[in-house]
Amino acid sequence: KYTARIAKFTRIPPGPSVVPATTDREDIFNARDSQRALEYLTRKLDLPQKWMTAMQWAPLTGKAFWAIRFDEKALSQTQFGGGAAPILGDVAVDIVSAFELLVADPGIETLGQQPEIMRVKMVPVKEIEQKYVGKILPGEIKAEMVEQDIFFYQRQIADIGSRYQGSSSKVMRQQEEENAGGFVLRIETFTAPNAKYPTGRYVVCAGRKLLRNDPTLPGDFRFLTENPYPFVEFTDDASPGQFYPDAFVERLIGLQSRYNRYQSQLDEHLTLMAFPKMLVPKQSALSPDAYDSEAGEKIEYTALPNIPEPHFMQPASVLGDMWNAMALVKKDMDDVSMIYPSAIGGAGGSNSGFQTNLLQEAADQVHGPTVQRNAYALREAYLKMRHLMKAHYEIPRLVSIAGKNNIPEVFEFSQQSIDEQADVIVEPEQLAPQMKSAKMDMIRQMFVDGMFGNPQDPRVLKRLNDMLRTGFTEFDTDQEQRDSEQAQLENIHMERAQPVGKPQPWENHLLHWEQHTDLFKSPQAQTWTPQQWQQNVWHAIVHLNYINPMDAMMMAQEFGLGPNLQMMQMIQQPPAGMMGPSGPSPGGPQGPPPEGAGPAAPPNGGAPSGQGPSGPPAQ
Repeated sequence: KYTARIAKFTRIPPGPSVVPATTDREDIFNARDSQRALEYLTRKLDLPQKWMTAMQWAPLTGKAFWAIRFDEKALSQTQFGGGAAPILGDVAVDIVSAFELLVADPGIETLGQQPEIMRVKMVPVKEIEQKYVGKILPGEIKAEMVEQDIFFYQRQIADIGSRYQGSSSKVMRQQEEENAGGFVLRIETFTAPNAKYPTGRYVVCAGRKLLRNDPTLPGDFRFLTENPYPFVEFTDDASPGQFYPDAFVERLIGLQSRYNRYQSQLDEHLTLMAFPKMLVPKQSALSPDAYDSEAGEKIEYTALPNIPEPHFMQPASVLGDMWNAMALVKKDMDDVSMIYPSAIGGAGGSNSGFQTNLLQEAADQVHGPTVQRNAYALREAYLKMRHLMKAHYEIPRLVSIAGKNNIPEVFEFSQQSIDEQADVIVEPEQLAPQMKSAKMDMIRQMFVDGMFGNPQDPRVLKRLNDMLRTGFTEFDTDQEQRDSEQAQLENIHMERAQPVGKPQPWENHLLHWEQHTDLFKSPQAQTWTPQQWQQNVWHAIVHLNYINPMDAMMMAQEFGLGPNLQMMQMIQQPPAGMMGPSGPSPGGPQGPPPEGAGPAAPPNGGAPSGQGPSGPPAQ
């Protein structure tokens, strides 16, 4: 149950979407840059792994936390004189255990409403001395605990089930040598803004020494979200009037104990049935070693009148009540955990994708509040990370992300590119995905029922293949996929103002036309130069000429490329003497150009160098 619950929330890693504050072009571009920067932080800070760790802690302790801060010693990259150079300082996210965070009022449900919180942790004395150089002298902080005392229970836990007992002690001894100065209790106190402290307060103490006393909270998040603290909480299940609710695993402990007890009793009974007791009358004078497990053994005993011979005492069979009790406990675990067989693939013999999805959807509805809270927590985390970038990214930095078709995109990013009025959205639906096999079966049934159109239509078949390929990336690359990949590669060249080759007769021109015109409608196309527009439009018109020459001619006339297209069509006509008995050879718009005719268009798909839109085509 624990594993199924974690898998339900961690199958799809978190991903933010930034929505522009207005329809202004500058706001749209700033929102796009913010989106890229958050995607960059998601990858650089390994947030999917930290998200999984938080989801593993939440069912055990009821809550898990992220600490969001600006690490002044973290390395980033910036651009100087055309080259990359390192720069100190970047956003950092830490996993905070529920054992480290203390709240002032356990009766307040959420972290943001707490008047004061504390983070308490044992840290090496050397770390304190290194961080607060100038405020304390070496040796001024006295160790309060040594390594052996702190990691005593950690050693025991690490050795449980370990093949090499005591192996963790070797690592602990090495850490003891590195942290010979001992450990000290570091207490961080965070006070929410109030009448006495309008901007909050942040105090750090260690070894009975005041190390820091700031009149504001780290990050200054008080105007950003309801939670002014530099922490984000992930709650497993909320309980009104209780900060730490009963955890998911806590509810199952009693049922698990009962189930284990029934299993132990059943195991003992089966052992007794396999190795039953033997009743031997004392008058039989049976030898103590008269019975063994060998076949064909002859056992001698003294037979006396009215005294039964030695025999085995077979226990009664397991009562049906035992099996019913075990089944009842398993059903109670389903009800308490709200994770039913349909939620983990056991659909009770269902062979319908619709029925399986219906059962799974019903099972997922009970996890809706948890999914919503997780989505809100992730949104809060991304808002705070963006706020730190807005405050500290004074020098432009190099940000690298995976763009369209997994092509890396590198761009400069600074605080000027961030619009904090743009909203950040984390869709809750992506945190509770459907089962892949059931979804594919549902798509297949919809296709057979004609809900996508005529099943014999090639366009409908292509749509079905695209949907199935989305669910199963291991499908072989077919002809349609090759044309789609080629069109996508040409789109990449168009965006980069690189030459695009002339369309060839064997290409799927309709698919290329759809892909290219979709690119023309994208926001990126608004930044193209006139020469780039002319080159890209000419390439699309040549594709359209293979589909519908009349429409291609009208579009070419509209963009001033009519003479180019006319000359290209004339070149494609077969020369004299090539006429066969059945008519002209296939050298028109649908066939390849004849030998010796030369290329029908410039190699880069546009007008020749030095010629305008109406200039003659290259020969």
